Order: sequence, then C-alpha cells, then structure tokens
Amino acid sequence: THGAETHALAAAVAAMAITRDDDAVGAMDRAGARLRRGADEAIAAAGVGGFVGVAGRDSNLVFTTADAAGRPSQPYRTLMLQELTRRGILGPSFVVSAAHDDAAVDETVDAFAAACRVYRDALDAGSVEPFGVGRPVQPAIRRASGTVWTSPAAAKSAPAKSAPAKSAAANLVSPTPARAPSSSAPVAFPIHSHTPSS
Repeated sequence: THGAETHALAAAVAAMAITRDDDAVGAMDRAGARLRRGADEAIAAAGVGGFVGVAGRDSNLVFTTADAAGRPSQPYRTLMLQELTRRGILGPSFVVSAAHDDAAVDETVDAFAAACRVYRDALDAGSVEPFGVGRPVQPAIRRASGTVWTSPAAAKSAPAKSAPAKSAAANLVSPTPARAPSSSAPVAFPIHSHTPSS
C-alpha cells in the first residue's frame, strides 16, 4: 500500500544519500579515532591505565571502569559519569556521529582528562564516597535480577530467596523479582558493523 509511510521513505532515501555523498561513515571513523587517541593520552597522563579503558570500533567506543582491585565497578563508572556530566558531557559511551567535529571531540577529551584525574584521586582514597557519588548507575543487562546493582561477591553472600513467583505477571509487580538460575549465562548482544559497499 502507499499510505502515510511515503514521507518516511522519502526521508530515509534522503538520509542515505547524505550518508553516502558526505562520507558520514568516514567522518565518524575519523572523529572516533581522534577521541580514542585523546582518551588514551588522558588515561596515561592521569595514571589510571588498567582501571579506565576505551574499547570498541573507533566510531562506536565505550569506556570501561574498574575499582582499585581491577574489578569492573559500577560505583567507579558512576563517578566517571558524574565527572563528565559536571563538565558538560553526557557520555554513557563514546559513540560519535558525523556531527561531532574536532572541537566537540576535543571538548570531550578535555572533560574526560579532568574526570580521569578525579578517578585517580578516588582510587588513591580507596572509595568514591568522598567525591559525592550517589547510588551506582544500573547496568542494562544484569547477572541477577533486582532493583539495585550489587557486586558478584555481594550477590553470592545474599540470603536465599523464597520460592519464585507463581506467574510471570507476579514478577512484573514484585519489588524483588525471582533470581535467574545461577547456571544461566549472561546475555550478550552482537555488535554488527556495517561498511558501505562501493
């Protein structure tokens, strides 16, 4: 049928033409490479290598955070997000777009460098608490269900839950849903990269 979707299809065709003609993919790769270089330099300068990292394809970067023992840490991730936000960067990841020019990338690197220095101070203090961090941010995919993230060690030492809810609907309203079996593997989603054909 040719209903109301024709305007959306026209917009899609125009967006694809702009992406091809303006080398949007190349622009994102270049911006991401600049961001990676700057972030790596900031990590080294602050002395947080091994605790903060940058991973992924240049145009689709994420940063990693670990505590002083080198374990992945949501409280330290929260500190990094807090310090980036204080400096005007909303950066749950470092995914770039074709709109990110050198000035935007450099502003992000400067904010990240300052955040890395605070991160170093928190590592030296042994805690994020003196730095005003509230409740840790929650990962989207959790090893154990529940409303508050806990470390794997805390999850193992938690008291056993009572029998699971009798219906799926009960889990939707339960403040503490039944825990998934411990033998289940974490859920992972594939990341696909698309390279335009010439």
